[in-house]
Amino acid sequence: MRITLKSFTQQVPPSFQFWIYPIIALSIFFIDHLCRYFTRFFTQLKPIEFRVPTHNAMVLTFQVNDKIAIHPGQYILIQCENISTLEWHPFYIIDYFCEPKKTVLTLAIGVRGDWTRELYDKVFDIKCHVEKLRRRKSSSNKGRRHRRSSMPKKMIFVMDGPFPNQAESILDAERIVLIGFEIGVAPYMSIFNYMM
Repeated sequence: MRITLKSFTQQVPPSFQFWIYPIIALSIFFIDHLCRYFTRFFTQLKPIEFRVPTHNAMVLTFQVNDKIAIHPGQYILIQCENISTLEWHPFYIIDYFCEPKKTVLTLAIGVRGDWTRELYDKVFDIKCHVEKLRRRKSSSNKGRRHRRSSMPKKMIFVMDGPFPNQAESILDAERIVLIGFEIGVAPYMSIFNYMM
């Protein structure tokens, strides 16, 4: 006897039939989060460099201790444990460099919501702290003494991916035209870097 969703809903009382679909969707959602939670320790990212070119964008460079197969135009999901342990956000890889035992990748992130605003604030705090330390080091050589300031909390990033994108098929074309605006150029930057 084959059981289908239609035959199952006919056996369930009508008051419960409405709840079947949200329960299925929520169970898939929680299974996905459980899988991500238990596999997140295998793909930790080590921040190498933080750049803040404008007030609404940042460029983050990470090192992954494993060799990953990255192709131009792909994206990854990032989680910052300092902000939230449940939120994953997709970002395009704009540049990458693969070595035998490690991979270095760069992400361009536009400040568009609460999560990216909080990430920007934390990155900016770290950048300001590093600049203060540099100034103090140069002024301490001149004989001045300064109070110690506390270092901002270390940022912990976790990655899932990389995932393919429709932009990957561009490399098979004979001629291409790349059109992008603001942070929308991110998927094409890695393709452009790859071609050059």
